[in-house]
Amino acid sequence: MKALPPVPRTGKRKKLTSPGALVAITLFLGGAFTSVLADKPFRPPPFKVRDGFEISLAAAPPLLKYPMMACLDDKGHLYVAESDGRNLTTRKEIEKELPRFIRRLTDTNGDGLFDKSTIFADKMTMPEGGLWHNGALYIVSAPYLWRLEDTNGDGVADKREKIIGEMEFDGRANQHGPYLGPNGRLYFSGGHFGYQFTGTDGSKTGKSRAGGIFSCLPDGSDVRIDGQGPINPVDVVFTSSGEVLSTAAIYDSFGGRRHDALIHWFPRGLTQRLYGEPLLPQTGHRVPATIRWGQVAPAGMMRYRGTHFGNDYRDSLFACHFNSNQIRHIQLNPDGATFTAKDTQFLSSTSRDFHPADILEDADGSLLLLDTGGWLSWGCPHSKAAKPEVLGAIYRIRRTGAAPSPDPRGTMITWTRQTPTSLALLLGDLRPAVRDRARSILVTMGTQSFEVLTQLRLPSVTKKAAVRRRAVFAMAQIKHPDVGKELRASLQDPSAEVRQAAARSLGELRIEESIPELAIALKDEDPLLRRLAATALGRVGHPETIAPLFLSL
Repeated sequence: MKALPPVPRTGKRKKLTSPGALVAITLFLGGAFTSVLADKPFRPPPFKVRDGFEISLAAAPPLLKYPMMACLDDKGHLYVAESDGRNLTTRKEIEKELPRFIRRLTDTNGDGLFDKSTIFADKMTMPEGGLWHNGALYIVSAPYLWRLEDTNGDGVADKREKIIGEMEFDGRANQHGPYLGPNGRLYFSGGHFGYQFTGTDGSKTGKSRAGGIFSCLPDGSDVRIDGQGPINPVDVVFTSSGEVLSTAAIYDSFGGRRHDALIHWFPRGLTQRLYGEPLLPQTGHRVPATIRWGQVAPAGMMRYRGTHFGNDYRDSLFACHFNSNQIRHIQLNPDGATFTAKDTQFLSSTSRDFHPADILEDADGSLLLLDTGGWLSWGCPHSKAAKPEVLGAIYRIRRTGAAPSPDPRGTMITWTRQTPTSLALLLGDLRPAVRDRARSILVTMGTQSFEVLTQLRLPSVTKKAAVRRRAVFAMAQIKHPDVGKELRASLQDPSAEVRQAAARSLGELRIEESIPELAIALKDEDPLLRRLAATALGRVGHPETIAPLFLSL
C-alpha cells in the first residue's frame, strides 16, 4: 500500500484514485492545508474505491476540523454540523460550554472545492443531522429540534426557533435529523437517553427511553412515534414510494454479540429486541432487520437519486460504517411488501483513523463523504482513545469519465417567474434538486397549484408513472376540499407506484370516504399496496374498516 502524500501548498487539483487499487491521494487546492494542532500538512488516508470511480478532496483543514453530518441548500451551500474535538460526557458540561456549531461552506467558483467558511450557528449542544427546507436549516441539537434562519443573507443564522422538545442527552451521538419525507413530514431519530416530545399544537408522545423514529409537520405540530426498539437509530431514508428505512446501532445482541442493522420500518412497528419500555403497542410481528451487521457503528446513509453514477445505482443506498472504516453499497430488491438487500463494499480505508460519519448526494450526482477524524472516544468501544490531532475532511466521489450534469441546481431557471403549469412540468426533470425545488414551490402555492397537479396525475396527460407519483405526493400536502376525491381516483392508476402513493396519502390524511376504494385495494396484485391499504384503513380508524381488514386475512 502506498503512503498518502501530504496536501501540498500550491498547485492544481488532481484525481485521487486509480480505480480498484489502494492508491495514494494527491490533492491540490491552491493553498496550504496545515494542521491546526500541529505544523504539518494535512494527510488524507489511503482509500480503495470501486472500479470506475474516483475520489478527491472537497474541504480540508484549516477550513474545517471535525465534520460530523451535513446537508446542502438550494444554492449549493454545505451546512456542516461540526464537533469541537472534545468528549464532554454530561448534559451539565455540554450546556455550560455549548461547544459545537454549524459551519456553512461555499464553493465560490464552482470547481467542486469548498473554499469559504462562515459559522452559521454557534453555541450549540450536539447538532446532528441537518435539512434545508423552505429557506431555513432544520437540525436536531438536543434537547430540541431547531429551525435556524439567516434573514439578512450574511451567512449567519440570526433567527432560532425551537420546533420540538425535548430529548435527554449525555454527549453520545444519539439524536439525528431531521429528514424530509415525501409526505412533507420531518422525521428524526434516537431517544435512548429519554424523551418526552410535545408539539407546537400540544400533541404529545409520552415519556420513554425506547429509541425510535419520530415525525412531525414542519411547524412542529402533530408529533408522533413511527417506530421503536433499537438503542440508536441513525439516518432515515425513504424509497421513491415513501417506505421508511434507517440504520441502527445495537439492533440486538443475540448469541452474545452486538448486531447493528438496516431496518425497513413498518408504521408504528417494534423491532425484535426492545431496549427500553415502548409507548407503542405490539400489534403484530416484530420488525426484522433487513441486514444484520456486526458492531460496525452505522452512521450516515442516503438513497442515490441522480444520473451521474448510471442507472445501476439509481435508488440504491450508501451507508457509512464508522467502526469498520468503509462505505457500503446496498441494493434493495422487492420481496412481497418489504425488501431483501444485496450489501457490498464501495469504499474502504486501511487507516483505523478514517471514520466516515455521513454521506450525501450533491446536485451534480457526485457524493460528499464526511470523515470526522479521530476525536471521538466517548460512547464508541472501538475508539479506545481520543485522537483530536487526527483531523477530518470532506471528500467528493465521482464516476470516472462521466459528463457533469449541466446546471444541476437549475440556476438558469427564473424561479420567481414560474407558473404552476411550468413548475408542474419540472416534476419530470432529470435533476433531483430541480424537482425538489419545483415540488416545494407547488406545495407552498397551495390551492393555486392544485388543479394543475390534478391534471398531471392523469395517465392520459402524463405518461411517466414517476411524475404522476410525484404529483400525487405534492397534491396530498395541499389543503383543498377535493384532495380526497383526487387521491381516491389515483387508486385506479395503472401503475402500482402511483397507487401506493395514493394509498399512503389517504392514510396520512385519514380520509373516511376512501374506505370502499381502500377495501378493494386490499385485494390488489401488488403486495406493498395491499399492506399500504391495510395501514391506511387502520389510520382512518372508522368501525367500517374492521370487516374488510378481517376478511383480507
